[in-house]
Amino acid sequence: LDNAKNQVGFFWMPLAVCLHPDFLDTLPESEFVGGLFEVVKTLLISDGVLYNRFVSSRRGGYEEMKHVIGEVILHCASFKLAVVKNDPTELSLRKILNFGHTFGHGIESFAIERGIPLSHGMAVGLGMVCELYLSVRKLGLDESIYAGYREFAAGLMGIHRFTLADTEPILCYMRSDKKNRDGQILTVLLQDLAAPVIDVAIDDNEIRDAILHISL
Repeated sequence: LDNAKNQVGFFWMPLAVCLHPDFLDTLPESEFVGGLFEVVKTLLISDGVLYNRFVSSRRGGYEEMKHVIGEVILHCASFKLAVVKNDPTELSLRKILNFGHTFGHGIESFAIERGIPLSHGMAVGLGMVCELYLSVRKLGLDESIYAGYREFAAGLMGIHRFTLADTEPILCYMRSDKKNRDGQILTVLLQDLAAPVIDVAIDDNEIRDAILHISL
C-alpha cells in the first residue's frame, strides 16, 4: 500500500509454532543477520542478562552466536507467546513488541521507495538505534546501553547514512504508523534493559535528530 507497512491485517492465533534452529544453516548471511535484529529486539525488552550474553557472543563470530541461538529463540518465542496471550489485540502490553518498529517501518518504506537493499530486520535494527538514542534523551536510559547496541549493530551491518532531506519522506511514512493517536507519533522506548515504556510521544524534531544522529 504505497510502500507503507502494516496498514492492513487481522489478529489470529496460530495452531502451532515450530522451532527448528538447524534451518538457519540454510540461510544466506544477510537473512540470518536480519533475523538477529528481531531476536535482539525481544531480548532488549525482556531479559537484560540474556541480551548482554548474546551480544557478547558476537565477538566470537557467527559460530559462537549459533551456539546459543537455540536457547535465545526459545526464550523469544516463549516471551512473545506470553505477551500475545495476555493482550491478543494489542490494547496495551503487546505494544512493547513494536520496539524498533516505529522508526524501522519508516526507514524500511523509505528504502523500498529509493531501491536501497535493506531487509525488514535490518531496518528494525536501525530503528532500535534511533529509539535507544531517544530513550537516553527522554527517559534517562544509561548511555552505555545505547553505545553498546550501536557498536553491535554497526558490526553486523554497518550504519546507513541519512541526510536531512532523507528525514522528510521517513517522517511521512512514520505519520501513517498504526500506533499513532490523535496526530501524535507514538513509539516504544526503554527506561532500562527489560523495562520498555509504550506510547511515548515524539515530535518531528526529535525524529530528525535521532535519524541524523545515527549518521554521525
